[in-house]
Amino acid sequence: MEYIKTILKKENINESIKKDFIEHIQFMQHERLIHLLVTMLFAALLMFGFIIMLIYFSWILVVFTAIIFIVEIFYIFHYYKLENGVQEMYRLYDEVVKNS
Repeated sequence: MEYIKTILKKENINESIKKDFIEHIQFMQHERLIHLLVTMLFAALLMFGFIIMLIYFSWILVVFTAIIFIVEIFYIFHYYKLENGVQEMYRLYDEVVKNS
């Protein structure tokens, strides 16, 4: 994104640079989808852990659920940053299209 920003300030962007930027956006969209699926998997594991703890209490389940909870929190923060990065790429691409 920094490369595109510097090119945007210096010169007009040609079609090959736009095509390359679209490819990067598509890679980020794929990455975002994978991280969403992993986040949903960990959320399901977390819910499963809570439900099993309600039915059958065990300290092993508490530790398992706590670990899943911590990982889920970090995944949510990571997904938030990833989503904001993709949104920034969309705004930058709109600026590229407007200036070309």
